[in-house]
Amino acid sequence: MKFLSYLLIIAGVGLSIARAQTPAPAHTDLCLSDKAAAEKIVPCTKAIEETHDLGKILFLLSRGRSYTQLKQYEAAEKDFSEALSIDPRHPQALYERGALYTFLKRYSQAIADFTALLTKYPDEPDGRYNRAFVYSEMGQDDDAIKDLDFLLKAHPEDAQAFNDRGGLHIRKGQLEKAIKDYDQAIKLAQDFNEAIYNRGRAYLLLSQKEKAAADFKRVLDIRKNNPYAALRLALCGDNSALAPALEALDKERWPVPLLLYFQDKISAEQVFQLAASLSKSAPDATAEAGYYLGEKALQKGDKQTALIYFARSQDSNARSVIEYYDAVFLQRKSQ
Repeated sequence: MKFLSYLLIIAGVGLSIARAQTPAPAHTDLCLSDKAAAEKIVPCTKAIEETHDLGKILFLLSRGRSYTQLKQYEAAEKDFSEALSIDPRHPQALYERGALYTFLKRYSQAIADFTALLTKYPDEPDGRYNRAFVYSEMGQDDDAIKDLDFLLKAHPEDAQAFNDRGGLHIRKGQLEKAIKDYDQAIKLAQDFNEAIYNRGRAYLLLSQKEKAAADFKRVLDIRKNNPYAALRLALCGDNSALAPALEALDKERWPVPLLLYFQDKISAEQVFQLAASLSKSAPDATAEAGYYLGEKALQKGDKQTALIYFARSQDSNARSVIEYYDAVFLQRKSQ
């Protein structure tokens, strides 16, 4: 948040000058301090009541952030909105309220705030990045990619943005573009585990198993016994990481059933039953099971069963997990 932090620094300098001339009451300092959220509500309220100029915005934002940390979201929204009633184009207020709306999944309102921020400050990276995230959550992948394109032109050193754009390319079935983005992310951050794993995903979807296996082994070197890397490596024909991954996990946890299935210890239907029983602790388990079992069936030449499993993944509507999109891609490819 470089740009927004800069704004706060500038605002803080202004406040410091004012305090040098007229000592500020202790509660204003406490409101703007790094104290625990619960300790800041009362002093911020006093500061807000006593201030009648643009300086009031800082106190409203601080109290709004405190309310957010305390999960009092309605009160936080009210403070951010009051700040914007004083200055409708205040960048920090627009960002804070947009971030709150994002968390609350009020995506249309979040887009409106981030767009207002970017209209005035088009080069603000955090607003651009967060708007891309919201677009992706809304399924507007093209708009999300446009924002990340813009961001990466200004910040070509942002490995996370390359990784995220790669994920959007996979969702669109543009695997070669995804691999290029992951290559760049890994070039920028050599041990970027997520990007290495995702590049392996793309290679596996392209049936380039040797390259995929190399990436999954590299992931396992960075994070020993990663169960998902072990499963993906098994889909490349190497089962060597399954047993160590299983041994490292609590036997009541997901994805233990998948590891057991890949070792021929339980049936596919048992996997789905266990996924359903673990829905509270692992709500996306069915989506994951549908992909892994479908890919396995496809490799065995059982296209009909694979399509059934891919459909079960999609029926879960778990759009927050990557396996959902991998199942979508393979289903389309197999039909």
